[in-house]
Amino acid sequence: MVDPPSNQMCSIISLNYKGLDELPPSMLNSHLTAQIQQLYMKSNRLTTLPESVHQFLSLKVLYLQNNRIEFLPETIGALKNLELLDVSFNYLDSLPQEIKHLQKLKRLYAFSNRLKELPKSIEDLQNLEVLGVMKNEIYSLPSGIGRLKKLVEMNVDSNHLTGFPRELCNLQCLKELSASNNNLITLPLDLGRIPTLVNVFVDNNPLLNWLPLSLKSTTCKINFGINRCGTDALPEHTGRIYQKVNIRWKNSETSIILPEEISHPMSPVTPEVLSLPLLHGIQRRSPSTDCSGVTINLSQDAKFTFRVPPLLELSLRSCYNQYETNKTMAGFYEKLADHVP
Repeated sequence: MVDPPSNQMCSIISLNYKGLDELPPSMLNSHLTAQIQQLYMKSNRLTTLPESVHQFLSLKVLYLQNNRIEFLPETIGALKNLELLDVSFNYLDSLPQEIKHLQKLKRLYAFSNRLKELPKSIEDLQNLEVLGVMKNEIYSLPSGIGRLKKLVEMNVDSNHLTGFPRELCNLQCLKELSASNNNLITLPLDLGRIPTLVNVFVDNNPLLNWLPLSLKSTTCKINFGINRCGTDALPEHTGRIYQKVNIRWKNSETSIILPEEISHPMSPVTPEVLSLPLLHGIQRRSPSTDCSGVTINLSQDAKFTFRVPPLLELSLRSCYNQYETNKTMAGFYEKLADHVP
């Protein structure tokens, strides 16, 4: 890093590539500590930060990339003016709940750590605009992620995610969602209704066999990354968890995987039993002109999708169309809701 001008020396401190095991005591005991606004300590040998880190009262930028940090002290929550925190390429397996006190934080980067989950308190970061946690060991995101009203970009590549909480669709400022190289099976049904969404990258998710219909109805053009998505066969170890449904069209045959939220609690149930409640309300309708081998009348929206959407969504759309044309369907709609987990 280029040395800053002399009139900024007290506000910008660069200690990159110094081989440091800890913050210099002289820095912590100085009367200038409270005046430091940017602290760069990339590529050292730090294993943690001292409890006295709260002395950096004016700190706005804290770069701690490529160290050996195993945990962050609770006192990091005292950095009330912090706007950027980068702890990428360390050994963190968690972030402290006290991170919620960083109310001015706009960018949080924690790439290439050992995070198993994000703290629930992350929902309190109401000014967060960028969240980057790629290359960790995260299996699920907290539902409170939907409260980050200013979030513009989220990168969760290379984790173990199988899906997203439905609250994700509350992010009305989100422009880019990147979740490549995970174990995704489903995407939120209302994902395409986020008005600001521009980029969705879900490459290399072999069990992701469909995209929500809401993505085709969005008014803005969305750029998709869906390379190496979809599979013809389920891995053996998921055989008891996910239902595979075959649909025979007039000129071809296709397979879809039921979303986890319905297939997991109903894994012993056959697709025929699962669809039984729907048949009572639509059995008098004429069969679909597009599909000849399924008992449920599929919505015509199916022909506009990149991949066949889940059976549940198609069925609900068919029921909704019937409800609009026949108000007496209200009773059946309530009965249908009782059978959907």
